[in-house]
Amino acid sequence: MAIRLAVFHFFLFLSTIFFIPVARAQESSVPVVIPQTVDQELFKNLEAKYFFLLEQYRNQEQTYSIAKNQYLQLNTLASQELAVQETRTLIDMRADILLTYIDILTQLLSNTRGVPIENKNAQIISLSLLRERVLLHKTKNLNSLDRLTLDAESASFQTTYKQIEQNAYYTLSLIRIGEMQEAYDKMVVVRNAVESSIQNSELSSAKKGEKERGFQEIDRTILSTQQDFNVTKQKVLTKPGDSSLSSFSELSRSLAVTYSQISQVVEFLQEVRK
Repeated sequence: MAIRLAVFHFFLFLSTIFFIPVARAQESSVPVVIPQTVDQELFKNLEAKYFFLLEQYRNQEQTYSIAKNQYLQLNTLASQELAVQETRTLIDMRADILLTYIDILTQLLSNTRGVPIENKNAQIISLSLLRERVLLHKTKNLNSLDRLTLDAESASFQTTYKQIEQNAYYTLSLIRIGEMQEAYDKMVVVRNAVESSIQNSELSSAKKGEKERGFQEIDRTILSTQQDFNVTKQKVLTKPGDSSLSSFSELSRSLAVTYSQISQVVEFLQEVRK
């Protein structure tokens, strides 16, 4: 089962009035396989909640924009108070979106096979800590009664925002690696099963020799695939702090090559099996 998981790239705006950076959501479609071990009902609910909150956020942006423009035109205490209220509401909605997105990433990572267990556990802890920070930000935002307090809290949250973005790409990278590791492992299982079947068959010695030469070519391709895949994995696993859109894109390109190599091995196995 596959979905298009919206990946946030948060860009700062609202450089006037309250100087509060509110995330403008720009979506990038990233295909992610939903593991069968995920609670499908829970995941569907999280996904529905995510897109519902995103739509609410977009609507609130319009309401906020109106309040902001009124304050710029009127410059009264009443218009300022309204703008503060709408800003606070907008930031609260952003926090809810972030919380839901972190929950989605946590569910996907927790249930993706093939991810090195130490990296998986460490990243789940990191996501949990970020979730706590977003909850704290949400509380502080709702308790901010004036624009100066809002400004201070938003400024302090910028560092956390950058950490969320980096952790999101690292989590997605781990998921991609896990998916490919599982595909590679299954390929090896199939390879061994086909070899065992041929060895136990009643084929002539000449025919078995022909197939053995085919297996030599298959094993060379598997070894090359394994070496390339290990290099790709290490780039991600040893530098989690370097995760970004560009690194994730590079990983996707590298894994596309790995997948092509695995597909080639499967085709070779089908030929040898005949």
